[in-house]
Amino acid sequence: MWYKRGSMAELTESPGPALSTMLADIDAIVRLQDPVVRNLRITQSYHTLSARLAEVIDAGNANWSTFALWASKTAGESIRNEEVPRLVLDLLKEEEAVSAPVEHFIASLLGPARIGIPDVLDAVRETLRDVSRQVADGNLKVYRELAPLFAHYADEVCAAPVADPNLLARFVEKLVPGPAEQGGQALLAESFTQYFRARSTGDPKQRAELVLEGNCRIGLHEQTRLQPNIDAAINAPVADILVTRLTQRFSMVAAAVSVPLKILTARIGVYWAEIATRYVMNLSLPDGNEIALGRDVPPLLREFPPALDELDNVELITLLRRYDHNLRTLRGSAAQDWSKLEDRMRFIVDLFRSRQQDAALFGQPFSDEQRSELMEGRLPAGRL
Repeated sequence: MWYKRGSMAELTESPGPALSTMLADIDAIVRLQDPVVRNLRITQSYHTLSARLAEVIDAGNANWSTFALWASKTAGESIRNEEVPRLVLDLLKEEEAVSAPVEHFIASLLGPARIGIPDVLDAVRETLRDVSRQVADGNLKVYRELAPLFAHYADEVCAAPVADPNLLARFVEKLVPGPAEQGGQALLAESFTQYFRARSTGDPKQRAELVLEGNCRIGLHEQTRLQPNIDAAINAPVADILVTRLTQRFSMVAAAVSVPLKILTARIGVYWAEIATRYVMNLSLPDGNEIALGRDVPPLLREFPPALDELDNVELITLLRRYDHNLRTLRGSAAQDWSKLEDRMRFIVDLFRSRQQDAALFGQPFSDEQRSELMEGRLPAGRL
């Protein structure tokens, strides 16, 4: 393994928790009503699942749960309304394309009357509640579906010291057939099959490629499931709220401005989606590092680990080429609009491939003290 930023030794020091304990913990987390505490518990649970899957599949390659814990930690910033407010003022000052047309439009109608950035900010702030709710709902939706499956898979399919295809077959039979967009779990069946094959091979390169294929198929399933939530969050009704405020404020001319305001609404809606992806959305990583989703995935020591540099797995290559037209580089991986599935997947497949053997991803998302507070049902102090 070429990344030396951390150690995975702790993953195999002791057996993971019993299945009944894991399932009880998952159920308790799903039942939590406080979205902030629930997200923190989901994030910590993904760490447990990540370690358990690494133990039974491969400790040298990050599995989907490994990435999910950092995505969930990032989601927590939006759920707690930490991410958007700290950037939105500079964001709107910089993006005069949003504020200037509004000011100019109202000035042209009403002479000296001006609304300026504060009113735009009010509209943005009003959307934050909806954004936070959508992110929290998506966080719960994915965890509720996938966490029990990972627990069952690790304990039932991978419990035997020798890979048994009959155990895999019985597990896959319980999954719902069909595509993810229709409620099916065919992609998950393929993913768990690739994980099983990875566990069964002694070839490190083949194992790495099979884990990557499994990760990408689960990622596609997850992102398909999340599409409605992401649409609602990224395409938040900033423009609609702003126009409502303007119409109410200038009710005397509401009829006269209705058509121009609809045009303005469309323009601001486009700006918001681009701005949110470009400036606001970042993936939190270990040690306080972040990756901006609107920029290319940055390389570590090199763009891809040696085992995933030149790919041999035909099924994996075919899957990656659906979203990434140049498999030799991370250039072009940036998501222009995170609300589009193809944009997200282009970024995600490159992220998974470039970071799959980064040992730092297996680290704890919270400090020992924060985990203790969280397990006691209290919101941890300090930066989360």
